[in-house]
Formats: sequence, C-alpha cells, structure tokens
Amino acid sequence: MTSEFVGFKPGQKPGVEVWRIEKFKVAKWEKIGTFCSGDSFIVLHTKRTKSGLAYDLYFWLGKDSSQDEKGTAAYKTVELDDYLGGRAIQYRICQNYETEMFMSVFKGGIKYEEGGIESGFKHVVKDQYETRLLHLKGRRNVRVSQVDVAATSLNAGDVFILDCGLTIYQWNGKDCNKMEKMKGLQVSTKIKDDERGGRAKIHIVDQGKEEQNFWKAIGGKGQIKTAEEGGDDLEFEKGSMKDVVLYRVCDESGQLKITEEGRPPLKKAMLDTNDCFILDCGSEIFVWIGKGSTRQEKKESMLNAVKFLEQNNRPEHTPITRVIEKGETPLFAEKFVDWYQYRPRQRTVRKSQQNIQKKVDLNFDEMHKMKQQEAERTIDDGTGTLKIWRIENFKKEDVDESTYGQFFSGDSYIILYTYMQGTKECYIIYFWQGRNSSTDEKGSSALLTVELDEELGGQAVQTRVIQGKEPNHFLTLFKGKMIVRNGGCPSGFRTVNEENIGVDESQPALFHVRGTNELNTRASQVEAVCPSLNSGDCFILNASSDLQCIWLGSGSNQEEKDVAQNIAKIISAGRSQVLVIKEGEEPQEFWETLGGKTEYASEGLDLQAEMADPRLFQLSNATGTFKAEEIYNFDQDDLDNDDCFILDTYNEVYLWLGGGSNETEREESIKASINYVSAAQDGRSKDTPIIRVVSGFEPILFTCHFLGWDNSKAGQDPYALKLKELMGSGTGDVRKDVKMYDKQVYPYAVLLKRPLPMGVKVTEIEAYLSDEEFKKYLGMERAQFNKLPNWKKKNLKKKAKLF
Repeated sequence: MTSEFVGFKPGQKPGVEVWRIEKFKVAKWEKIGTFCSGDSFIVLHTKRTKSGLAYDLYFWLGKDSSQDEKGTAAYKTVELDDYLGGRAIQYRICQNYETEMFMSVFKGGIKYEEGGIESGFKHVVKDQYETRLLHLKGRRNVRVSQVDVAATSLNAGDVFILDCGLTIYQWNGKDCNKMEKMKGLQVSTKIKDDERGGRAKIHIVDQGKEEQNFWKAIGGKGQIKTAEEGGDDLEFEKGSMKDVVLYRVCDESGQLKITEEGRPPLKKAMLDTNDCFILDCGSEIFVWIGKGSTRQEKKESMLNAVKFLEQNNRPEHTPITRVIEKGETPLFAEKFVDWYQYRPRQRTVRKSQQNIQKKVDLNFDEMHKMKQQEAERTIDDGTGTLKIWRIENFKKEDVDESTYGQFFSGDSYIILYTYMQGTKECYIIYFWQGRNSSTDEKGSSALLTVELDEELGGQAVQTRVIQGKEPNHFLTLFKGKMIVRNGGCPSGFRTVNEENIGVDESQPALFHVRGTNELNTRASQVEAVCPSLNSGDCFILNASSDLQCIWLGSGSNQEEKDVAQNIAKIISAGRSQVLVIKEGEEPQEFWETLGGKTEYASEGLDLQAEMADPRLFQLSNATGTFKAEEIYNFDQDDLDNDDCFILDTYNEVYLWLGGGSNETEREESIKASINYVSAAQDGRSKDTPIIRVVSGFEPILFTCHFLGWDNSKAGQDPYALKLKELMGSGTGDVRKDVKMYDKQVYPYAVLLKRPLPMGVKVTEIEAYLSDEEFKKYLGMERAQFNKLPNWKKKNLKKKAKLF
C-alpha cells in the first residue's frame, strides 16, 4: 500500500512538520505551534545528529477530538514511521498534558484554538482581525491557550496577550515569572512577524499601569484574579508517579490479553523478541515492540496501550511512548537493572548523594554510532530555476545571478525555487534572514513572501530560514558554494566586484567552512582571531591583498577540505598566493594576521572519536528542593542567569554559574557535577574534567556547543535584551522601567579617555552619551541608530571613536 505521506516527503531535513487529521486523511498544517482542541495532529521532529537524522514522532489529541480522529492519528503515525524506516520514537500526547520533550520542540510555546475541522474555515479579510486573548502559563514549558476576552480572565501570576490585529498588548501580571515574560515576547513577536508581516505594534503593559486603550480593547475593567487563584505553575506542569510494572501483551485469540511479567528489579531477559510489552511507569506508559512481533501487533501497539489505560481506569491523558527493540530510549532502558551490561556506552543520569531529584525524560542517540548508509534525501537535486531578491527599503531588489550563493548577515533575502514534479511546475519560496538583519527587513521579507506566493496563485511552499540553520535542500541549491559575509549591501548587487557589495579587502577576513557532504557544506565569515578556529573544520583566511590561506583542521572531513578549495577561489579577489596549511604546520605570518596564537577549540577534544550529542541540565532550588531538569533542543537563551547549569559534552562536563544564582545553588551544583561524573555508566573516565564557567565569561570550548552563540548577549537577561530590541526598532510602546536602561550620562570627551568610568561597558559606549551629543557625533537620533544592522552601527561607532 502506498503511504499517504509519500507526496509530502517528510523527514528529509531537520525541523518540525505537522499534519492535521481531516476526514480520515492527513493534511499538511502550516501553523506550527498552534493546535485546535477539536482535532488530532501528527508532529514529526527531525533532528540532525552525529550519525545522521533522527526522528521523534508525536500524535497530539485535542480534548474535543472525536474517537475516529484519535484512532486515525494513531494509525497514520505508524504509517509515517514505516515510511521513515521504522526508526522513529513514537509518543502519544493529549491536550493540556504535553510532556517537556514535546514542549521543547516549540520554542515559542504552543497555542490552543477552539473548534476544529468540522467547524469549517472562516473567510479572511485583509487587515480585519478578531480580537483574542491568549493565556501563557508554566515555569519553563510555557503553554499558550485562548481564553475569553475579558478582564476577569486575567490573573496576577501569568502573562496574557491581547491580540487586536495590528495592535498587540502583552499584559504581565505582577507575580508572573521571567520565562513567561520571555515567552510572551516570543509569541507576540511571532504574531507580529509571521501573521502580520511585521506591521503590528507591540505594547508591553504591566499590571497596575494599564492605559484606557487596553481596557477598552479587552471590554472594560474587571476583577483580576490573584496568582493563587490562577494556579501554581509547577503543579500545572507535573504529573503523578506510581510503581513500575512490566506487562506482556498478547492478542492471539483475537481478544487483548495483558498479563503481568514482573516488577522491579526488572531484567532485560524478561523482554521477548517475539512479543510486545507495556512498561507502566505511573506517570507515563512505554510500549516495547519486539523484532519478531507480527505486523498487526506492531500496528495495533499504541491502540492496545490506550485500551490498557481504559481497563485500569487510568487518565486518558497519560503519555505513551512507543520504542522498538534495539532502539530503546535511555528512560526506558534505565528501568532494567542489567541493561548497561549490554550497552556499556549508553548514558544515563542517576540521583546524586545530594538528593537531586531527576525530572527528565532522557532522549538522545546511543554512543554506538553507525555510519550513515545513504546521503540525506532532499526534495530534489537542486537543479531547478533560482531567482533571488534582497530586501531594500521594504521592497525586493534583484540580486545579480553571478553572485548567487553569497549572502550578507546584515540583510534579508527572498529565494524563489521553481522545479518540475512530473508535468507540474512547483514552487518553494525561502525567505532567508541574516543574523544582524534589522527587524524591518525581517518583517518585510515575510510580508513580501506572502505577496509573491499570491502572485504565483498561492501554490508555493513558504519556508523561513535563519542564518546558520539552513535546511539541506536550501544548501543544495548553491552546490557547496554558499558564503555568508559580515555586513550588508547598501545598494543591491550589481556586479561581482567586491567594492560594490560592501567588502573591505584591506582588512583580514576569516571564513569558517563546515558540512557533511559536498552539497551542504558552506562558509560563514567569523571574527579574524585565533579563538574562532576549530580543529574539527576548515577555515579560509584572506590574510593580505596578495595572500590567502586555506587552513585544514585535524578533524575536518574530506568534503570540507574539497569545498574549502572551491570557496577559496570565489573569495580570492585576485590574490595570487594561496597556501594550503595543515593544522600544526602554520607559518608565523598566519598567526600574526589573527592577532597572535592563542587558545582555540582543539585541546581536550578527541575529534576523531564518536561523540554523543551535548546535553544541558538546569540546576535550581527555586521550588524549595534542589533539582536537576534536562533542557531539550537547547540554545543560548535557555541559560537562565538566576540558576546554574551542567553542560555534558562527554569529553568534558561544564558547570555554568548564573550571575543571579544563590549561594546554596552554587554549592550544591559543584557537588552535583562531581557526583554526575562519578555516577556515569557510559565508559567515560572517572577523571573526566569538570570546568567551572561564570556567566558572561564563557570560553570557546563551551560556546561552540550552542548554535549561533552571540557574545554580546552573554550574561544578560534575554527578556531585557528582547525589550531593548523592541524599543530600538520602534515596534511597540515599551515602558523604560528596566534597570539596564537607567545608565549614567557622561560627556563625549570623558568617554574617549581610558580607562572608562566605572560601570561603562566598552561594547555600549554610545549608550552613555546625552541625546544631544549622541545625535552630534553619530549623526542621527537613537531610535534611528537602533534600527540599523550591527555592522552599520559598528562602522558609525568607529568613525565617532566610540569603539
């Protein structure tokens, strides 16, 4: 039978794909992170690991979804798993009871909408929006649900978003937590950028400081609930625990028969390869599928687990995870006392002597790595037709074809890819947003993408691409010749002449080359200093007007070495002398160009070894008990400055101490990191180094494990930074009551002297000028300056000697 998913070609690149069940069939769902209470959905999370692509597969059941839809979701999930080669880990998720792992897939939180497919679709009129009130709740895994538009829906302990179309209010209860505020900004910004094309205004409203326009929009003033009446965040997130029991599942007689197989201590030999088993852990259920079980047993396994819940009067929302023999997750395996005699390099976390309560759902790839058997699939081979525009002054400007593949981090672009599927012409529109592109440019790229799609008859697939997180098919379009430069282009591409694209060839330039094959390898410009190097990759250094160096890290692969040679030719700009340098054989001129040889990511790393993916744990006593909680799909913003964290990279364990963490947390975190290493059962040395890192002073060996690490954000509150960004962009009426903005004012002449006055940050000298001197020396008002991309700000600050 042909899979219904064949036409969608799922799981070909890292990211999240969602389908809704519509009349017993699956339909692609584009509103990622939004779910309808009356429907059932399938969510595929594809992740890139060191051994290839890995899959987490969820079917999400709305509280008002019909039994038919729920059953179809379960069957279609099995069908999708079959299409992916049976490699996915399957999870059953119910509305309001989402697991931490499921929530981590949606960094901006999830939203619930009432109704479903049977309710029909509403006709959308441009610039006409129905007012809605969104409720954000949770300590870390923040959920977003739609509630009645009324003041009585508000409570002091949470964050609410009043969406009035082109005006968006974020209301912060006086007792809400920092994560809810941060998620509120993410959701508000996502609505503004993705749903309103960047045209909406965001207003931050703190409880007690509401203006008349807010009360009018919500329907008038009313009694606001207390934080206690709103419910406790931790109670909202946690579930109950019961004893672990292993059951054998049999349906040979045509009737489901479940018999108890054993209780702790459980042993691996209890599992029979010819049968299926249910592992009941109280707060969640595991279904184990033996290799020798029948196809029908595999197909019915999740439904049998649901029947098990019904027969035992268990809550319908109890999470169910389906694992296959030889593909068990660590959380399943650790329930068996002898499992690690079979898998000595599998990792787990155990309770330390300091009573760190484990509140994690461990999910990572085994240390035994298998070579990828085939290249990752993409939509096609990238030989279709390309058309690229750069965003300039809210419009699309043509990019010269001779420069296709070259991007600037200070700009946003729209890429139209046209290809044939049989006799049908198909379209994909990528809108690529540089890391330093302005808010206006990013918003315009989203809006102009929608307009371009409308011109094409609404048939295109629209994909937002963030610098550094390009999907494989996007990279394939440029055949291993994609280059991202610093800065931006003031007037669009005209020729390949470097002077016309904002490149200063008088300065040294260093490019980082990374990838896994000749198609997805690309180069990104990085700071031309020694710490930017990494032994695992290749780098190109334009050292002088005549000299170019191609540096081959000792751990780089052959594809990276080959691509580095090709990219070097593109960016050579007529340099006649090219040196290919192996790590360890560098001439003195190479190090002098980088400002001298200093530490870089090389020592302490066995780059040729098979390494597990890094894992991050948050350590906190905010609940009164010192606990460790794993953070899935982590990034820099997950480092909460009020807590401590353990970053486990296998070769080293880093203990990160937040500037706002308390003394008890720091003391217990040090003990916890020591016990974490000593308790490891994965074959690592008991002498694995533990490296203490202080917030704001992170070494390169730490930051290299966070994709897109931004040194300017290190040690700062992400909520305050996001507020600052909104203030600078002019997007919203953001109140200036955050401490980081209450800066002392100094005369320009004082800020030119060294050392700087106490408390003045060298990276933000201009912020300490008076408004008059700011305009005088930087040539514009603060608001106008703050809208500029970082590279333009940097040039103006250099010109004013404020750098």
